[in-house]
Amino acid sequence: MCSVKTTREIAGDILAYLARHPEADDTVAGIAEWWVLEQELRCRVTDVRKAVAQLVQQKLLTERKGKDAQIHYCVNKEKAAEIAAILNKKGK
Repeated sequence: MCSVKTTREIAGDILAYLARHPEADDTVAGIAEWWVLEQELRCRVTDVRKAVAQLVQQKLLTERKGKDAQIHYCVNKEKAAEIAAILNKKGK
């Protein structure tokens, strides 16, 4: 589920971007697409990492080391019924 940010939170995202890129210059559309989105992605990676760890712990996702030496994740097909039940319960 996507969260809606307040104007104050968006302003904070803009300032955080500018602290890392003090020479930045863009339009409102560019600021929305690049500056604010980058800050949102930086925050989301941490949240996604925690969610993935939880799903692996519940054995709903499996993990494997890829050819690129990074860990890759996919659905545990043996848990399809359990996943469907979770999604039905949440109305997804």
